[in-house]
Amino acid sequence: LAAAPMFVESADQPTRTPLVVATAMMAAVSVWLVALLVFKLQAACGFCFASAAVSWTNCALVQRAAGADGKVPAATASIAATFAALLAFYFVETGIALDQARSMAAAYMAGDRPAVVAPSRPPAVVFEPPAVDTVSTDRAIRLARHLQTKHAKIYGAYWCSHCFAQKQAFGAEAATLLDYVECADDGRNSLRATCQARNIAGYPTWEIDGKLYPGERSLAELEVLSGLAP
Repeated sequence: LAAAPMFVESADQPTRTPLVVATAMMAAVSVWLVALLVFKLQAACGFCFASAAVSWTNCALVQRAAGADGKVPAATASIAATFAALLAFYFVETGIALDQARSMAAAYMAGDRPAVVAPSRPPAVVFEPPAVDTVSTDRAIRLARHLQTKHAKIYGAYWCSHCFAQKQAFGAEAATLLDYVECADDGRNSLRATCQARNIAGYPTWEIDGKLYPGERSLAELEVLSGLAP
């Protein structure tokens, strides 16, 4: 739409309103995604922030250009587009698209491992986290055993890439010593009710001495949080 006037002079005016609407929708969805990333998943992604910044910049530039000559009702079009984008994305995000995304993520992370039929819920399927394949260091094993004595827990979900990375940091042997709590409703040995009772908002979240520490942590950080290191 933005490039059309470069090739067809008469396409300038017809493409302005669609361009205003399109950039407003992109900016609105970017706000939604960044909010989910920061407040729900409690994670950081440089490329995601950069993409959102580009979307917001494009929207601002188009709004400014469209409003300069008064030929396009930029504010009206933008408000309508923003509302439509957020409404549509809400239904998509909370509908079947989310289920498909989880299934795809689980299949990818687990190396296309097939789902296992849950014996207690015949119509449903449950998924397992991918297997940890890194080698545990003596430091990681010592920390995992210390966390055991502290009755520390790690809350996560089978589809969570940061949860998998956290276990990889410990290694296969040490990871088996961690008290892992599956929060996904369709994950194997799910304890979703426990996660909800503890108000777990993002994954992974560590619980050490009754306090919650959201986000992926380095071994050094966990040593300090658990009192193993000063």
